[in-house]
Amino acid sequence: MTIDERLDRLTEKHGALAESLQLLTADVQSMATKHGALAESLQLLTADVQSLAQSVKEHDRILRDTRVSLATLLGLPQDTNSASTDWKATKAELWRARSLTVARHND
Repeated sequence: MTIDERLDRLTEKHGALAESLQLLTADVQSMATKHGALAESLQLLTADVQSLAQSVKEHDRILRDTRVSLATLLGLPQDTNSASTDWKATKAELWRARSLTVARHND
């Protein structure tokens, strides 16, 4: 292989490497843009999750207060620390109390 042939081959390889480098640079820039968009989306999702968690806490407080109010109205024992409630029993007590009220009203 002559020096000219070697130089031609080297020039071809250099051109191919330069083209590959340009493609890689474009890919990296594209990925950086996508990464920035994903990071922004993640921040928004995190804020939404925190907002939902706050809503859950507020709804839990409202349900707890409602349970205590119902228990007070029905004369049922109050367990404000309990996370679970026998809502079927509470519903039965509500219907019993309503029936008694209707019966008194009709008398």
